[in-house]
Amino acid sequence: MATETFHPFGRLPPELRDQIWDLATLPLSPNHRPAAHFFTLANMREDRSMISLKDTISHDPWHRYCLVAPQCSGPGKMSWTESNPSAYLSEIGLWGACKESRRRVQNYRDPLSWSDWREVSTDYDGSDKLDRLPLLATFYSDGQNQNFTIYPRSDLLCIQPFNFDTINWADIHCNNSTVIGAFVGVHHMALEFDPTWGDPLRGPPPCLDKTGPLRCIATAVSFETHWVNNLWFIDYRIRRRPGSTLNEKRHVFYANSCRYVQVRETDTDWELATEPDIFEFLVDLNESLEEYFAVYYFAEEERPETNCPRWGQPVIGVLACEVSSNEESPWLAFKSSEGGICKM
Repeated sequence: MATETFHPFGRLPPELRDQIWDLATLPLSPNHRPAAHFFTLANMREDRSMISLKDTISHDPWHRYCLVAPQCSGPGKMSWTESNPSAYLSEIGLWGACKESRRRVQNYRDPLSWSDWREVSTDYDGSDKLDRLPLLATFYSDGQNQNFTIYPRSDLLCIQPFNFDTINWADIHCNNSTVIGAFVGVHHMALEFDPTWGDPLRGPPPCLDKTGPLRCIATAVSFETHWVNNLWFIDYRIRRRPGSTLNEKRHVFYANSCRYVQVRETDTDWELATEPDIFEFLVDLNESLEEYFAVYYFAEEERPETNCPRWGQPVIGVLACEVSSNEESPWLAFKSSEGGICKM
């Protein structure tokens, strides 16, 4: 019978043990493949009474916004470990297994602390050096601090707002809040698409005058997330057609037991869900935003004849989720019950 514990490991030659630790660390290298990580985003000034500090990433107390344990088993159920598909969970064991493993992952990653990252990013010269620099973060779980590293400039940060009404994306950047990499710009940030977001768009525009998720999402796709290069919407209802192959180069981000794959509107290898179609939703949202900016940012005689230009908005894209194993985790089962998630 197979066992998960290899008891003679400590009797192996040190050189072989080091190679094993290095191989365990390799999959999260940016030269290997980009990873996907999940976090809840909370406004600690407005919602602190409902957030347990033990669920937060270590942060400066004066920061308004903070990254918190994700809600992967249902809304409001925050946990760093329960049903969490984040790639960072593959690494926390390396930091905590023993001194030997911690030394190897520290040497291999050579991560920066949050304060060091801010100092380096302040002197950012536009080169790709930040793409290769990992950031060390810490959260508290199982009675001790758990360390992990992510690459803010190449990994996918999947953000789950704790309270849509208290999120101001512009404040996150202006206040240098504890959103990893926000000080110099996140390359890839994702939101999990909810089909009910399209309901308010059927009413009278403009969408930014509304409250709740739609206002938060509308400001995210406009100029308030100018510090994000690419903003992705994960639609768990999208399925890849049987037998299809993805030959074109596209973005792929890897998590535990699944991966997130870029879907283009012109692709024929995917089956899109309707009511609403994710791409139709984005078109409707953009039209509502254009009307808002035309009304509120220009006087009548100054309105342009074409769409009102917006500045600094991220590139918008869509991701599908594909399961990479036959055994679904509780998180994948929960998402499947909502509709979507296809086998690779």
